[in-house]
Amino acid sequence: MVAQPSYPQTPTFTVAEYLALEEASDIKHEYVDGYLYAMSGGTLDHDGVANNVHRILGNHLAGRPPGTPCLLRGPDVQLHTSPTLYYYPDALVLCGQPSEGTATGLHDATLIVEVLSDSTATRDRGEKFTNYQLLPSFAEYLLVDGRAQGTEHFRRAPDGSWTYRRHARGDIVVLDTISLTAPLADFYLFTTL
Repeated sequence: MVAQPSYPQTPTFTVAEYLALEEASDIKHEYVDGYLYAMSGGTLDHDGVANNVHRILGNHLAGRPPGTPCLLRGPDVQLHTSPTLYYYPDALVLCGQPSEGTATGLHDATLIVEVLSDSTATRDRGEKFTNYQLLPSFAEYLLVDGRAQGTEHFRRAPDGSWTYRRHARGDIVVLDTISLTAPLADFYLFTTL
């Protein structure tokens, strides 16, 4: 999804107003401290990459042994990182028992995946990554480029710091939180990238 700011210079929406708007709206909005970001459609390649992310994660999680439950969600599930921050990640995985959520959202994520576009890359790398770190369960972040083959991969270390790795054409992507190993090229099947 592509986020476009749809707010005036000063925040004008309370959380209650935002939640009422979301319930009645055909358009999804992310909510950041009173500001709304309308979620609009992306390119065919962006959509193809996002679908591949879900296919790769879903197929892998479906094959996990019993007793190791992980839940795949997105892009239509809100992730609440604080009382005034509501996002719609392209994909999220929650392993273990979720904390109390709502009918439309979760308060936890182990792995978050965002598909980058020209309009979202800066927010995904900056504001969103910073705010996702408010979740104690959040341990891995994968940014999949929707414009060219490549990923940016962040992992939380035991001391709370983050490690970074860039994956390029021909690389293998390893997601430790869910024990997934996949060729980068799989994220770009059926696209022109």
